[in-house]
Amino acid sequence: VFKTVISTPSIIVICLVLFASLVTCGLLVIRGFEHAESDSRKQTARSVAEQTDLFFVRVLEKAFVPLFTMAQFVRELPEFHMLDIMVGDACDPARLTGSGEYENCTNAALESGMAPPLGGKEDSHRNLTRLFDSEYGRTINETFERIAAGIKANSGLGKSLVNIQLAPKGVLTNMYPMVNCQDFEDIGQPCLDNSGAWGLDLMRDGYSQNTA
Repeated sequence: VFKTVISTPSIIVICLVLFASLVTCGLLVIRGFEHAESDSRKQTARSVAEQTDLFFVRVLEKAFVPLFTMAQFVRELPEFHMLDIMVGDACDPARLTGSGEYENCTNAALESGMAPPLGGKEDSHRNLTRLFDSEYGRTINETFERIAAGIKANSGLGKSLVNIQLAPKGVLTNMYPMVNCQDFEDIGQPCLDNSGAWGLDLMRDGYSQNTA
């Protein structure tokens, strides 16, 4: 064999060329598999991203349905048309007296029939007691709770929809349910009590005004 190789050196060249060709083919095959696998992974990742995007779009669409439904009821039902007027604009005591005292705000609100500042929480809450103790207020509350209860029950959001709120002039006048225990029983959490937020002026409360 050695003599044959010596006497015919072209055999070495042919073998080397053949070896190089086989190595090149092997590398091309490996590279092809790598590209195929990479493309497959990219396609899988793209598919997962698209499905995730579609999932969140559907969740958000479903989450906004109660909001739009409640807003439509408020626009269409005549009894709600006066609510923002009855609540009225927030009073700036400095404009009335220049002294920063809220007594004049309360008197001005009472004279105009609007909701005055809430004693002890003048900077953040309005006193809605007089408004909702009236026949008009009771009608509004009963109508809101009936509509909100139906929206919550039929929203398809289950226990993730824990509260529906109405805030004319940025003031939380109606919330359903006011105290929610039912949606938290299975996870052993305390009830969600919204009573402290009743009358909260989202446009004046420092914590809420950025999101309002």
